[in-house]
Amino acid sequence: MDTFLFLVGFLGFIVFIILALISVFRKTKKGKKMMIYALICFVLFIIGIVITPTSDTVDDNVKANQPKQEKKNEKKIEDEQKAKAEAKKADVDKKAQAEAAKKRAAAEKAKKVEEKKKEEELAKKKAAEEKAKKEEEKKKEELKKVEQKKELTLDEKITQGINKKLGKNNNMDKKRIVKLQVNDNAGSDVEGDKIVLLTLSGDESFTNKMTIKEMLMKSKNAFQETFKNKEVSEVTLFWQFPMVDAYGKSKDENVIKIGLSRETFEKIEWKTFDYNNYEVIADQYWMHPALQSEMTK
Repeated sequence: MDTFLFLVGFLGFIVFIILALISVFRKTKKGKKMMIYALICFVLFIIGIVITPTSDTVDDNVKANQPKQEKKNEKKIEDEQKAKAEAKKADVDKKAQAEAAKKRAAAEKAKKVEEKKKEEELAKKKAAEEKAKKEEEKKKEELKKVEQKKELTLDEKITQGINKKLGKNNNMDKKRIVKLQVNDNAGSDVEGDKIVLLTLSGDESFTNKMTIKEMLMKSKNAFQETFKNKEVSEVTLFWQFPMVDAYGKSKDENVIKIGLSRETFEKIEWKTFDYNNYEVIADQYWMHPALQSEMTK
């Protein structure tokens, strides 16, 4: 608008001045009117000059505004790039989180599968062990039944009982049962009655007297185990022990003999019985003179 006023005022002023001069030369009445118009155009021209900025001012303003605009544009671009970078980072983070969550889920699933597999294997192992245990127990039970059904001979029963109560060997590593003989009792009216002749090896103790007493004490177990068998009507028990002769030679000899019939055996109250009374109550009783001498010391 300011440039327009400048141009209109300038052109109008020139045109109306020329027309005014022509009117003056021609001496017409329009000269005065043309001067007024020229004056008005001059005023417009002046107003245009005043309000129209110079080119330098415009250039300065443009130059002044240009860096600001560039900064704004740069800032805008920078903000856009930053926003894009943040958006990209957020997208990458989101994908990374999703991938991590996926991996965690897969790991958790694998862990559960592994745990379940271990539990199943443990259960199978336990079931197999339980089955094997039951089978073993079943075999033992069957074997036990077979053994129970198997009929032992009287010799085997007596041997089994003596070894269980007194041990298979004495404390000198000699066999406990030296000799076992089972005979028919010809003097009994009961069919199947047996007489047992049992020879045992004695244990060595701290003194000779204690050795003798121990053989007498263990006679109780020997009689009880043998008379468990109903067909036994009489038992004669022999104890052997190393004896040294006049020449210094050692030899196992019979040193004690005790014989009991079933009738005598059943009369004895074994819980309170004193082994020193065998000599009194036994159907047969004998002790080696050397042992008798030791007992009287």
